[in-house]
Amino acid sequence: MQRALEAVTAEWHAATTPSAGRSGPEPDKRRPDRLRTIEEPGYTTWIAVGHPMPAVAAADESAVAVMTEILNIRLNIAIREIRSLANAAQVHVTANVRHSGLLHVRSGARPESIAPIIHFSLQELDRIRESSGAPGGDEIEQVKGGLVLGKWQASLDGAREASATYASEAARFGSLDHLIDWPRAVRVVAAAAVVSAAQTYIHPELMGIVVVGQIEDVRAARHPPWPFALDDLMASTRR
Repeated sequence: MQRALEAVTAEWHAATTPSAGRSGPEPDKRRPDRLRTIEEPGYTTWIAVGHPMPAVAAADESAVAVMTEILNIRLNIAIREIRSLANAAQVHVTANVRHSGLLHVRSGARPESIAPIIHFSLQELDRIRESSGAPGGDEIEQVKGGLVLGKWQASLDGAREASATYASEAARFGSLDHLIDWPRAVRVVAAAAVVSAAQTYIHPELMGIVVVGQIEDVRAARHPPWPFALDDLMASTRR
């Protein structure tokens, strides 16, 4: 199958060459108003917390993938499992080795849960940047197993999936080397590399926040165990 697909895509060429070295972000150091609110009637208020992210250095790609999965597990534990603030809070990374993108947390909940979700999301984004927040052995091995035995293996499970994956790899990289090497690249990611990637690509102090929903209700609401106020939270993040 690989030989046949290579023959079919022999004339395909990758658009650009990914950077082999580390390319950290160059965030805007200015401090604009970081909160944007959009009034929208309804039961649920939606939030996005994030900032632009540069193209990921090829050397950092696997560490960024592991970092993203660890953050998704930690956010699920901090926001849903421990505090029942929302059904889900997820980190999305749209940047890759060829294109810049956006690193952001998305969630939705009742008005009184919005400020606490923002608070604990920023807390988790800060924590993974510190050596004290480095993933433990079981945590990182669980994530690496999910990336290799879950996502990577699923991308080759069946003729339709395998063909689409091979075509995508040929278009992006010009060969299947990246696809074949991905399990090894993920398995060798160490906890220190995850922290380093987080320090390079995550900047909680510069994140913008968008709130869509019942804005006055959100500003007035206080969650009983975690009575954070949206405006007070925003004032503290500007210091």
